[in-house]
Amino acid sequence: MVKKDELNNENTLLFVSLGLLSLVAIVAIIYMSNDKDIFSGNAVPLRINEGQTRCVKILFGIVGTKVEVYRGGSWVFQERCLEGCSEGRCNPCTPRTEYKCADAYFEQKNTLDANCKATISYTNCPAGCNSKTGRCAPNPPPLPCVDSDNGIKEDVPGECSVGSGTPIFDTCIKVQRLKEAYCNSGKCAFIEKTCSGAKKCHVNSRGIAYCS
Repeated sequence: MVKKDELNNENTLLFVSLGLLSLVAIVAIIYMSNDKDIFSGNAVPLRINEGQTRCVKILFGIVGTKVEVYRGGSWVFQERCLEGCSEGRCNPCTPRTEYKCADAYFEQKNTLDANCKATISYTNCPAGCNSKTGRCAPNPPPLPCVDSDNGIKEDVPGECSVGSGTPIFDTCIKVQRLKEAYCNSGKCAFIEKTCSGAKKCHVNSRGIAYCS
């Protein structure tokens, strides 16, 4: 009669043997996958020429792929492929541009060209950066400039203002000299002129000057 302990020992030995065989199989698969051109599936030839390249998975393909070159009797890293590898060379990249907000007031532009060259540039956003689009928010429309006398009119008291800013009045410089406020390219400006004829510069109850 076979003893119980002997059966247990035989079962343990069987499980250990199966485990070792599985480990050897896994190692063989990994070794073969890393020693092949991962896209063509052709095994690396026994005769390897100096300068020959191959595609290799990085961390079993989880991280991506890379190109290795044969130099001095061993394979050495040459470059990492951003968009896959084929026949020992990195695939060309698809040109693209992406935007994101570097912070609340800066737009970051990421560009990748066909040669896989990446560039980063930044743009200041006076109105802030839109976190949803990654682009600068549009600037608000300019505030309107308003001239109450609609231009340079010496005989009409006038004032100029931009938006809700403090208005600028027409003022007297001398007895017959007027400093007229008006709108110029969306901003308040001044022009000096002499009152016509025998007119003199006067000031109304609001302190706004005019010629009369």
